[in-house]
Amino acid sequence: MKSYDWGNQIEYLKRSIRLYYNDDYIEFLIEKVWKIHSPVHILDFGCGFGHLGLRLLPFLPEGSKYVGIDASAKLIELARGVFQDLEYNVEFFVGDIHTFHFEQKYVMVVCHGVLLHMADPVFILKRMSDCVKEGGKVVAFEPHWISSHASFHFEGIEQSVAIPLGPLQKLFEEDAKSTGKDGNIGLKLPLYLNRLGLHDVECRVSDKVNILDPESNSETAQMLL
Repeated sequence: MKSYDWGNQIEYLKRSIRLYYNDDYIEFLIEKVWKIHSPVHILDFGCGFGHLGLRLLPFLPEGSKYVGIDASAKLIELARGVFQDLEYNVEFFVGDIHTFHFEQKYVMVVCHGVLLHMADPVFILKRMSDCVKEGGKVVAFEPHWISSHASFHFEGIEQSVAIPLGPLQKLFEEDAKSTGKDGNIGLKLPLYLNRLGLHDVECRVSDKVNILDPESNSETAQMLL
């Protein structure tokens, strides 16, 4: 299966960084959901240019450390440049998340928009869980493209049979069959995490809403195009 080179999509990644979450939602997760009140070491699988670190670090307790790994040397080079003048404790590695040898365990292991591109996302989740300390957390920010009333998953039944939602839904299902990549992985993650033996599995939905006005030339509209 041909891999996708995100190192050639840097401008797109930069534009899309703020489309997914409001800052107060990130703060809510850290303080109320994850209950992080002391310094933590976080590992980011498929970190890109460290965009998730840019969102998390301002709200994490002082003394926290953010470590990122990505297969793209271009993105890791950009990440190091982005953080070089910021007063955060960070470290970045170029490496394949399928095979990279991690020498330590972390309080939290995260990923953002990574599992939907994986042919075997459960394998990556297992690798993430193996990198977590006892009592630590695995956090995956992943999409469920067909949402709202489509937010049902029936194991063993294709979603379009139970809830016909049109050609886009069918496109995602066919892509998942042919490549293993699943644009609707978000809602399935609790199932996968439970089967890996993780406890206290929870699911949250971001409150971010993006408005595309065809008559507007706003910066947000341009990012959505």
